[in-house]
Amino acid sequence: HTIEVRLKKHLADARGLGLVRDIHDLGITSVSNVRVVDVYWLDADLTQDSLELVCHRLLADPVTQEYWYGQHPRSEDEADANCHSIEVAYNAGVTDPVEGTIIKALQDLGVGEVRAIKTAKRYLIEGQLDAPQLEAICDKLLVNPIIQHVVREEPVGFPENPQYEFTLKEVDVGQAGQEFGFSEDELKTITTYFQKQGRNPTDAELETLAQTWSEHCVHKTFKAQIKLGEKVTNNLIKSTIMKVTEELSKPWCLSVF
Repeated sequence: HTIEVRLKKHLADARGLGLVRDIHDLGITSVSNVRVVDVYWLDADLTQDSLELVCHRLLADPVTQEYWYGQHPRSEDEADANCHSIEVAYNAGVTDPVEGTIIKALQDLGVGEVRAIKTAKRYLIEGQLDAPQLEAICDKLLVNPIIQHVVREEPVGFPENPQYEFTLKEVDVGQAGQEFGFSEDELKTITTYFQKQGRNPTDAELETLAQTWSEHCVHKTFKAQIKLGEKVTNNLIKSTIMKVTEELSKPWCLSVF
């Protein structure tokens, strides 16, 4: 099922007005209006009554919004030659941030089994625009190509969730140094510990240690003894960044990271 939700025409579209300003900032001043349509694709067996319930109770605010499901005629705006429709959706494999929330809400409504949901946004851009200008608007304002794409045709089905069988893997501790980035001393400590345990570590255990002891998490360089010429500094982070914060001791600094 395809459901589209938009603000009623007599109401100002705040998202659209913000985009108009952004488009004008690009130097494209021929755009007079933008309206945003929320699009939902539902993989579910729903009756018409259930669809009405979903739209009316969950996806649309009946006071300020209107909705359609299935095929619907284009609005007068869309029929205008100067109205450009651009639909943007998430790439395959990218988690849709509202999918889980909507599925949970649909389950609470008791409308039946909902297997999957996809969402998109359709932008109705009014103004005389050529192809390079539309491309600039998409690239700079509407689409993050890392996680999104422009929908050029109706989506073909919903991908099945891949099946995964978890396997606990053990790693030869002697070969873990290069793969996980441990220093020589760290690797000796790990080796000694697991020799006492009488087993090899799992990949999850080594990954946990690698993350916990990483430069990013524990700041090994900052905490090391630094020698520059004749000057020796113990724990650079405590003697610089943390030292200044502690000396200032501002009462409004409740927590400092």
